[in-house]
Amino acid sequence: MPEKKNPRKQNLGLWLAVLIVVIVVVLPIPVWARAVIIVVLAAAFAFWRRSIIYFLIGNRKMAGDEKKGKTPDLESAWNWYRKAWDAHIRLDYGAIIGSTFIQRGDVEYGKKILETVISRMPGTDLEKSTKVALSMALWRLDDLQGAIDVLEEVRASGYSDKNLYVNLGTYLLEKGEYRRAKKINDEAKKIGPESPGITDNRGWYYIATGDWNNARKLYDELTDERRPRFPEAYVHGAQVKLHFGDVEGAIEQLERALAQKFVLTTGVSREVIEQMLEDLRNPQTRKSAAAAIDASAVIVAAGGAPLGASDAMGAASVAPVVSADAPEPVAEKPPVALVEASEDEEADDDLAVPAVVDDGPTDEEMGLVCDDYAEDEDEDEPDTSVDDDDEREPNTELDESDYLYEDIDSDDEDADEDESEDSFYDLDDDDDRDPNIELDDDDDLYEDDDPEEKT
Repeated sequence: MPEKKNPRKQNLGLWLAVLIVVIVVVLPIPVWARAVIIVVLAAAFAFWRRSIIYFLIGNRKMAGDEKKGKTPDLESAWNWYRKAWDAHIRLDYGAIIGSTFIQRGDVEYGKKILETVISRMPGTDLEKSTKVALSMALWRLDDLQGAIDVLEEVRASGYSDKNLYVNLGTYLLEKGEYRRAKKINDEAKKIGPESPGITDNRGWYYIATGDWNNARKLYDELTDERRPRFPEAYVHGAQVKLHFGDVEGAIEQLERALAQKFVLTTGVSREVIEQMLEDLRNPQTRKSAAAAIDASAVIVAAGGAPLGASDAMGAASVAPVVSADAPEPVAEKPPVALVEASEDEEADDDLAVPAVVDDGPTDEEMGLVCDDYAEDEDEDEPDTSVDDDDEREPNTELDESDYLYEDIDSDDEDADEDESEDSFYDLDDDDDRDPNIELDDDDDLYEDDDPEEKT
């Protein structure tokens, strides 16, 4: 559990400033002298807290102002964020800046910031949550195994964080290590309600291993009722629709995917989705495009473009190429458009998967607990989430409701997982899929700096 901050230290700097102003006001001196003193004190305070001021200006530039017709000014935002970092902003805010650079800007610069935070906060939860964000940088730099290794190290330390599980599950699925990915998804159940990102990883696993009936049940729930805010879920939902012959439903899912926000850590590109949509809308290419997408299930689920139509026709008759450690695909009935799954088909959330030998520490070794990690739980230590609603690691989105304007308070409590079939999904619609650092109400922008948190 993150260490709780001493409430006596909260707002100390702000209260001190207010006290000084009150003293100046009651002093028996001329009004003009009071005004001069207050102006000087305000200037001194602004200089003292300049790193936070730069940070807040950067946030405004990054978000823009839709009501006033102002679009995000990324170039200006980067300049203000750099100024904030150079002015020795608190390390937790520095982790936000580094993560934002990774998601939307200069990945190398963001990586350096996160590495600095990690080196200066050894053994803390901030170090571990920042490593979760660092994995995004490694992933973006095409070091998939490095990203996995960093998260396995954090996991082995006993740190329990849903964003860690979303990220790690995503990387393992992309690499084709489906057994390990399933184990990570199952472990994630033990730390609280299932986030949309973890649910989507479960659906991705079903698609990759050929369990289309469970995938259909999952995405009917996820995309129609929970409405995640990352595009990958809708692409996976479209794959399921196509597999069961519902082309119009697939088109609708892909249109919804395009309506979500895309950042540099999104696992599928806008261009890939647009091309699939164009091919499915065209009556002359619809049939071959649908066959290509379905035959390229593993590739498309990982964010890639489907095989060409001619390649897909040949691939349709063979099983998809998967990792050697993947379980056998689940047997299914021939696909029929919009056919209800039978009782037997609906029952399987815990597929029989062969035991994995030497696949990381056990739950007991990790000391997993129901740790608070995101918007739905109280915490004073920043975690690695960005968006209040639908986080999908490593895919991150920022909007006006995020940390850009204010500290986020999370009051939901941990929920125990019901392992029965009736609780196929344990929902946590308040967490999303992005490892940035989130602020709580307890993180005061004006509190006194802790010397050991200075860069």
